[in-house]
Amino acid sequence: MTRTTGSGPVLSADQLSIIFDGKDAAGHAVEVRACNKVSLDLHAGEIVALVGESGSGKTTLARAFARIFAPDEGEIRFHGERITGRPKRSFYRHVQLVYQDPFASLNSLKTIRHILGRTIRIHKPELTRSEVTAQILQLLEMVALTPAEDYIDRFPSSLSGGQRQRISIARALAVEPDVILADEPTSMLDVSIRLDVLNLLDAIRRERGVTILYITHDIASARYVSDRMCVMYSGELVESGPTEEVVSNPRHPYTQLLLASAPDPSRTKPAEPGDTPDVDEPADPSQAISGCRFNPRCPAVMDRCTAEKPPLFTVGEQQVKCWLYDGVEAPTRARSTDGEHRP
Repeated sequence: MTRTTGSGPVLSADQLSIIFDGKDAAGHAVEVRACNKVSLDLHAGEIVALVGESGSGKTTLARAFARIFAPDEGEIRFHGERITGRPKRSFYRHVQLVYQDPFASLNSLKTIRHILGRTIRIHKPELTRSEVTAQILQLLEMVALTPAEDYIDRFPSSLSGGQRQRISIARALAVEPDVILADEPTSMLDVSIRLDVLNLLDAIRRERGVTILYITHDIASARYVSDRMCVMYSGELVESGPTEEVVSNPRHPYTQLLLASAPDPSRTKPAEPGDTPDVDEPADPSQAISGCRFNPRCPAVMDRCTAEKPPLFTVGEQQVKCWLYDGVEAPTRARSTDGEHRP
C-alpha cells in the first residue's frame, strides 16, 4: 500500500558540508571538502538519481543522510525536524542504506534467516519467533527470491551477486523505511541482471511509497529509473531537474560533457579522436580553486568564472550553478568540442 505523503520533503540536506583531514602530494595537512554547501530535498515516493564521476562526493552525501558522517556545516532534516548528535534508533528504522558491494555487506557466516531476522528483532522486539519467520519469508517473496523457503536457510556464499543485492534490499525493507539510500547498487553486478535490480527499486517505490536516492555514475540507468536527476561535481551540486529535462537539455557544461562521454549505441560510425570529450577526473576537493570549481576544465569559461563562485540559477524546471545563466532565461548552450554552438 502506498503511503500518504505530505507536501514537505521526507529527508533534506541544507547547506551541508562534510570536511575530512587529508594530506596533499607534498605531505602537508589539508582540508578535504567532500561535500561543500550541498542542499537537496528528497520527497515522498520519488526516485532521485545522484550522478557524477568517482570522487565527486556522492557516497559522502549518502552517508551524511544516513548519519554515518555528522555534518561539519549545515544540517540534515527528517520530516522537517533537525537531526543532531547521535540519532535515536527510530531514525535508522526510517532511513536505510544499501551498500555498493553485496559481497562485503552481508556476513557470509550467517544464514539469510539470521541476517534478516536480526534486523527485524532489533527494530520489532515484540514479534514472536514465528512472526519473525513469516516476515522473512514475506521479504524474500517481495524481492523475488522464490520459493522463499528455498532461500531462508541458505548462506550468502551460495548466492549470486544479484541475489545477494536482493537480500541487502530485503534487509533495508525489513524495518519498513521511508527512505532507501542506494549507493551504486548495480555497479558490481553483471550487466544482464542490473535491470532486474532497477525494476525492483521502481516496484518498491510504486508499491510501498518509499523514497529512493539512487547513486550512480551510469547516466543510462539513472535515466531509466529516476524521476529527478542531480549532477554532482567536486563536492557540489551543479545541476538538477526532472530527469528527462536534464538528459535531453543539459544546461551545465559539465553535464553536457558527462553526457557526451557516455557510451551511445546510436552512434553508427566508429569513434574518432576528438569525437568524445575527455572529462578527466573531478577537481581535487582539497584544492583551492577561485570562482567556479569546474572552470579549469570548462569549454565555456569566462573571466567571471575564475573570480566569482556562481549561485544556483533557475532555468525552466532546472537549477544550474553556472554564470552562463545569470539573468538569461535560455542562453546559448556551451561551445561543444567540435567548435559548434549547440542550440
